Amino acid sequence: MKLSKKWLEYSWNFYSKEAHRNLGEMYVLDERFKKYYDNNQEGMAEFFRDALNIYTK
Repeated sequence: MKLSKKWLEYSWNFYSKEAHRNLGEMYVLDERFKKYYDNNQEGMAEFFRDALNIYTK
């Protein structure tokens, strides 16, 4: 998760835990992202979202 945060800090003008958490929700709710993350292993989008929720609490 730290690497994800570091990438966002590099590529976004700002970083917030809330925005990072919402990104995780998008990975599950948007079929394009879900397909990308679940490509190698079913359930990875949900796993990543759940990990982000824990990391950003």
